Amino acid sequence: MDSKANNRCSRSPWWLPAAQIVICGSFFLLFTAQLLGVGCRNGTAVGDIMPGRACSIHVRYVPSAYERMWLDNVKGMPDDLCAAVAAEEGVFGKGAQSRGMESWLAALKHDYELPSPSTGQMDPTVFSRFITSSNCSWQHKFGRKTVGLDRTVSELTTWIEPLAYGLRHPQAHCPNSNVSIFDKTYLLLAHQGDVPLSYCQGRKCQNIFIDLGASTWDEKTDHTAGQPWFFNSYSHRGIHFDRLLLWEAAPADPAKVFRYVPKDILHKYQYFNTPATGDRLDPSNPVNIMKSIAQPGDFVVFKLDIDNAALEMQIIDYLLEDETAASLVDELFFEYHVAFPPMMNNGWAGFVDPNKKLSDAYSLFYKLREKGIRAHSWI
Repeated sequence: MDSKANNRCSRSPWWLPAAQIVICGSFFLLFTAQLLGVGCRNGTAVGDIMPGRACSIHVRYVPSAYERMWLDNVKGMPDDLCAAVAAEEGVFGKGAQSRGMESWLAALKHDYELPSPSTGQMDPTVFSRFITSSNCSWQHKFGRKTVGLDRTVSELTTWIEPLAYGLRHPQAHCPNSNVSIFDKTYLLLAHQGDVPLSYCQGRKCQNIFIDLGASTWDEKTDHTAGQPWFFNSYSHRGIHFDRLLLWEAAPADPAKVFRYVPKDILHKYQYFNTPATGDRLDPSNPVNIMKSIAQPGDFVVFKLDIDNAALEMQIIDYLLEDETAASLVDELFFEYHVAFPPMMNNGWAGFVDPNKKLSDAYSLFYKLREKGIRAHSWI
């Protein structure tokens, strides 16, 4: 610095240091706000993702070897899957299925008793997984000047039960088994630890439950898993729903609908006692309602079981073909009614698509999972 500059600094006004502190402090607050993804609008902090932030998120589905054996061979399997596996028939390696099933059920027995994030290690030969990679970058600006560039790269692995057997509990169709076809202990649900909160920069993420074919809260017999099962199962895993939207076509007495709903969730409980529509142009379509209230980063559970094959497939096709809708659904439960004799003899007669077989159900669930959706075959 030259002497003139030194002289100017030595003769600077008494208030300049204080002004510099204020300016630097303001810069620090601005920088911190940008770093946290909080912007300012009319002087008020708002929960918008920071301007200039760009994120690429890629979800890759990796089926396990156990699932792959079923995907590759189910089309040629007889209807009696248990007998086919028992006989081995040269399709599977000796003992591979029994060992895989034991590993599957043992792991989930522990999960139901003591839920933990599925990011914990599961047997990779049996459980399939999703690998979510995110790459975010953003600039920090002060006025018109770029003062820094940040980048974050992360990867999250989450596990899910394999697509196998009749897409229910693997022992459900075995004649010597006491396992019910309505047993749900084959399902591996998401845990709060599987949900990356960083995608909701500057705002609170929502947990949303959408149920098509909701019945009522109190209907929870052995052969149905009603609203309480979902509410309690997710709460047990640290996921508490902020909104519940439910559709039921069968006329119901409003007093009965709300009689057993816990009073502390009534403010977020919406019950539509009307048939769901599959018309994509209808704003009352449940998928369109979901698109209007959910944002990227929210955790959305979508259950579909309305015993109407044509309407169900309209909704599923909408989820598959609309990228925005698909990106919003995190976990899907769908009972796909196909022409599979063991289930047609157990209540599916009259509800199935006669042109679809069990192998078609495998293909559909695999396609949904490839979209990044944790798709489960429901009961």
